[in-house]
Amino acid sequence: MENVNLGVIQFSGQKPLEGSYTPGSMGNTGAKSQSGELILHWKWILEPTENFDLPSNFVNHDTLDGNGQLWLCLQDCALPGVLNRGNIFKAGNKKQIIVITDEEWDIKKLKGPNGKITTRDEVRKLVHNAGYEVHAIIVRPNRNKDLNEDVIQKLTASRERYHKVYTDNFEEEITKAMKKIATKINQ
Repeated sequence: MENVNLGVIQFSGQKPLEGSYTPGSMGNTGAKSQSGELILHWKWILEPTENFDLPSNFVNHDTLDGNGQLWLCLQDCALPGVLNRGNIFKAGNKKQIIVITDEEWDIKKLKGPNGKITTRDEVRKLVHNAGYEVHAIIVRPNRNKDLNEDVIQKLTASRERYHKVYTDNFEEEITKAMKKIATKINQ
């Protein structure tokens, strides 16, 4: 696979810490749990690389407990700290984001790079201006009662990169979605 870079980020977030988060802090909230562990909004599971094996990169990782801070994570991905990470994103290389999440996302107090409260559209523009193609796998509990359809379609900018997975047929549908994404990335 030529000219493809992949990094895997697990995001979750902590709702009470959204408003105090500094954009570009690589998920670091600056706070610690009662046990003394650093509280993260997101963390790298696989650092950006040109050499990857999708299935093996998604196993054996501790989960982050929290709410869906997708927009916080996407905004950080569009900022220089991630874009310039290890100088892996060479000119001309494809930049792909594969989002696997539920259909409910928080963005109430998120600050943009300018220090002011930001919006989904502003974050989406940052992501697209950074040159990313976004693939979304949205895991949904209720067939035909989908939330945030318009938001997801704007984020992915292509119906081919938007995949619905329902919990009543999760294994089959997630496998099918990942295969479609791998095929699309390989083109």
